[in-house]
Amino acid sequence: MKSKLFAFFLILLACNSAMAYNIIAVTKSDKGLFGYRDVSWQLGATGPNGNIQGWVGNCSNPGLSSCRPPSIMHDNNDYQTSLTLLDYAENQIDKGIFNGSYEMNVQVEGENEMRTYTVTWSCDEKGDGTIIIDRIDE
Repeated sequence: MKSKLFAFFLILLACNSAMAYNIIAVTKSDKGLFGYRDVSWQLGATGPNGNIQGWVGNCSNPGLSSCRPPSIMHDNNDYQTSLTLLDYAENQIDKGIFNGSYEMNVQVEGENEMRTYTVTWSCDEKGDGTIIIDRIDE
């Protein structure tokens, strides 16, 4: 009985030691000569406490300007890392890698734990698809 109870608490501890949540989801469609005609995003689909705190935005027909999510994230480290990971995913798509994921570890000054960010992308040959960035606090 003691070993079952110990195993239960060990599993419970492992499940609570890392919290994962979505930082941003970006969907792009109708790629043309000068970029995507439609880009939409949802920031912070689920927050660190599990509640929905998403902000949805989009831009249509951006022309020659780049369509980027605004810097309204409450955490500047999340915003800067998200831009880096979005660029990474877009570069992979440009290279013809239409599905994949990449992980980045970040140590934020003043925090004891590492932040692990994961970008996952899935799109067709035109590049139309979705890029999702998650953060795991360990």
